[in-house]
Amino acid sequence: MKNVLLEEFSPICRARHLSRFYILPDPAYKQSVKQRMEDILNQQNPTFVVPSTI
Repeated sequence: MKNVLLEEFSPICRARHLSRFYILPDPAYKQSVKQRMEDILNQQNPTFVVPSTI
């Protein structure tokens, strides 16, 4: 029953309920975040990648 109620929440409310720190509004943002984090870990200036859904 609890999972059924979570499906009714907006993505932000669901993420908050699950104690997620980062909330990505669309799965397309994952590639942008991945590229930025890889740049930072490689001690490079972060690259800004525009998600394909924008």
